[in-house]
Amino acid sequence: MTKYEDSAGLLCFGVFLMGLAVFIWFRAPDLGETIARSGLPVWGLIALLAFAGVGMVIVGGVKLLLGHFRKK
Repeated sequence: MTKYEDSAGLLCFGVFLMGLAVFIWFRAPDLGETIARSGLPVWGLIALLAFAGVGMVIVGGVKLLLGHFRKK
C-alpha cells in the first residue's frame, strides 16, 4: 500500500464516520437516552464518532500533503 492509498483510506473512513454521526443525530428520537447497558448517552456516541472522523480527516490530509511535498 502506498502512502497515497493510506491517506485516501483515512480520509474516506473519516468522512464515513462523520456521516454516520450525522445520520444518528437526525434519526435518534432522544439524544439523552442511554445505549443498551453501557450507560453512554446517544449524544456521547455522536461526539465520539464525529471527533474520530475529524481526527482521521486531519491526519489523512496532513499525511497526503507531507507525502506530496516530501522529496524522493
